[in-house]
Amino acid sequence: MRRHIGCSADCCAGAPPFDYLKNERSHKTLFGFHEDPLGDIMIYPLVSIILLNWNGWSDTIECLESLYQLNYPNYILIVVDNDSTNDSIEKIKEYAKGNLRVKSKFVKYYKKSIPLIILEGNNIERESNVIRENEKRYGNLNKKLILIKNKKNYGFAKGSNIGIKYALKCLNPEYILLLNNDTIVYPGFLSDIVNSSINQNRVGIIGPKINYYSDPLVPTPTGLPGFIGKSGFHRTVNPRDNKPIECDFITGCCYLIPTDIAYRVSFDEDFFLLWEDMDFCCQIRNLDLKIIYIPNIVIYHKLAQSRGAKSKISTYYENRNMLLYLKKNRKLFSIYIPIIYFILLLIPGRILIYVLNNDYDNIKAMFKGIRDFVNGDFGEVKL
Repeated sequence: MRRHIGCSADCCAGAPPFDYLKNERSHKTLFGFHEDPLGDIMIYPLVSIILLNWNGWSDTIECLESLYQLNYPNYILIVVDNDSTNDSIEKIKEYAKGNLRVKSKFVKYYKKSIPLIILEGNNIERESNVIRENEKRYGNLNKKLILIKNKKNYGFAKGSNIGIKYALKCLNPEYILLLNNDTIVYPGFLSDIVNSSINQNRVGIIGPKINYYSDPLVPTPTGLPGFIGKSGFHRTVNPRDNKPIECDFITGCCYLIPTDIAYRVSFDEDFFLLWEDMDFCCQIRNLDLKIIYIPNIVIYHKLAQSRGAKSKISTYYENRNMLLYLKKNRKLFSIYIPIIYFILLLIPGRILIYVLNNDYDNIKAMFKGIRDFVNGDFGEVKL
């Protein structure tokens, strides 16, 4: 009988105590406990947690500190650095050595030394094979930190794909947790969200409620039923709802993805940044899988720390990629309403706001995004 994480004898009659994991009938893989051979208890599935960093070491180590205080016993952390131009790599190394204290209003810092494995560029797969062949040297990878150093900034889409591909090929997890590096989680978060996935059928993605880091009681707009498949307009979930809700879209800030699904979908690298999560959700729905929003699981998000919420980078990719998303995912008939909305309301409204703020750089970025969409210029663009 498969049982949910943390269940007791009262909850699942006849379940052995947790100490049962230690006896001779349990088995262990290279990376941690999985399932008893007789199948009579639930063992904590291995989760690969992937953070993407670009010049955001301060946010990243605060997020890592919250993750290292999880009460879930079986996870591996991967930080993918997108060729940071500051001293992010050195700062993350210092944190792992226990030499860099984390300052946070959410998390109490505990000094510790974290085993750090660094993989670089084209040598990732070769060095990963060395790790697997020398288990005695590296030991169990559970709760160790793997740092992947990319040779260039690949954006959110390709950077995330690199981390996911590495986890699938080298770590053999049962779940991928894709998490923004400017988030904070609570100690029971991973147990709660994995347990939520176990209790659902045909799940492609599970995501939590995301509250503002700066205002922890206020939720960000997330979980948008109907945006992709129906009206074409945002319609946010009622923040007072506390039951799981099936949605057409949840933000890519936090995705729990079963491994078998992660093999079948990936982020479209034409987007580079922004709207790639909308497209990812479309791929999930096209497989006839569920996207589940769990409002009683809460994390805290700082929002747009790497690119800046109102920067010309955001403006460019927001406008270009919205059109790319509509072209790729909406049928001819249903594309008209959002396109009309974009041309008649969104563009004039944004221009007015930019003019009132004397922000002509964002006007140029917006029109460049539209022009590049028409010309088919996708992926990364230098502004």
